[in-house]
Amino acid sequence: MYLELPTDLVFTKIPLGKLDTPLTPTPQITDEHAEDFVLGEIQKLVEKAGPEVVILVDACTIRHDVVEEVWDLIQRTGFPVYSAPMGKTAIPEDYERFGGVRYLCLMSPRFRANFTKQIYVGSISHPEIKEKVESAKLVLSIGGLKSDFNTGNFTYRTSRSNTVEVTYIFLIAQLHVVLSPYQLHSDHTRVQYALYPGLGMKHLLPRLAARLHPLDSPSSAASIPPFRAILPKAEEDPLGEETISHLYFWPRISQFIRPEDVVVTETGTSSFGALEMPLPAKSIYLSQILWGSIGWATGATVGAALAARERRLKGRTLLFTGDGSLQLTVQELSTAMRHGLAPIVFVLNNRGYTIERHLHGRERHYNDIVNWYARIAPRKTTDRRTLMSAQEMDPTSRRLGSGGLVAKTQVVHRAYET
Repeated sequence: MYLELPTDLVFTKIPLGKLDTPLTPTPQITDEHAEDFVLGEIQKLVEKAGPEVVILVDACTIRHDVVEEVWDLIQRTGFPVYSAPMGKTAIPEDYERFGGVRYLCLMSPRFRANFTKQIYVGSISHPEIKEKVESAKLVLSIGGLKSDFNTGNFTYRTSRSNTVEVTYIFLIAQLHVVLSPYQLHSDHTRVQYALYPGLGMKHLLPRLAARLHPLDSPSSAASIPPFRAILPKAEEDPLGEETISHLYFWPRISQFIRPEDVVVTETGTSSFGALEMPLPAKSIYLSQILWGSIGWATGATVGAALAARERRLKGRTLLFTGDGSLQLTVQELSTAMRHGLAPIVFVLNNRGYTIERHLHGRERHYNDIVNWYARIAPRKTTDRRTLMSAQEMDPTSRRLGSGGLVAKTQVVHRAYET
């Protein structure tokens, strides 16, 4: 999207008066009778579903500031909770009712054994998690954003007849009218086939939590597999200890993440791989799953680090990007240095534009990348490391970024590895 403004417009003076009026991001409820009716309908569906109620959280839980309201609902009801990719870190991933199962990895086929994952991504979810969400008698879908990557290419198989959707999207929904074969969202609640405009999440969720809390639903006792990162044993990793495989890297690096860290992942291998990592409470996960534009993450890391500093977060800002994606916006690292920021940068180097290799030109030189950034990074401003094998990823990596400077770690994978 490009927004063009006439060059003389920026010098035009405008009155300041409207700046004194606070923005109201959440519309006021205009029909309390409709809200009471909707709450009653949801309560009936919960009672009817018995032990088979699940909560599915998504992007707009975070974007529209209802994380606390959703957390209160989850704690009061004890319902099993799952997340869409863009809803990651909306719920603490160490919460005992947060679903986690062995995952059908999106990377190379031989690495599909030992990942755990709590993410529901339509048809490419692990079969067990797919079964739990899609066979539930009632799905409370909160803050849904049904874009292509976020839904496994529009392969949700949850029936509208057993779904309650509570969301407040507005502009994003209108942008996706041509992308999603499902339905257009705005500030509304949908109960099965009925649409109730004007009933948004911010007002509805606290009242819904109060209604459902005394029910003592059997769903609060349903078993939930824990979400853990499991390091593979040496004999379980086909690439062995001499190579850093994705099977090893993501469970290992999850041990490096701390509370209040901001984790930024680039489109492709990094964003899919990072979904495998259980993140600690109060951490923040940022990924460009919506548009899928490579190069986004490096610049976004600068903005995230500035915001974290302004919010006085105690954690670090970490970037996971590829050698190809870094090519597009690497100059933003100089912006980070100018502002005194110290992000920790992990460059996943699989030696070229690997996704492009798989699409067109597997052996073509135009998909090769010269490893220039590993050679010229100034030692006085950057903590540089290159990790070639699993043995090199030991606990000493916790010292990364301790010097208050940009820390760059190059993680070398085999060529063509995604």
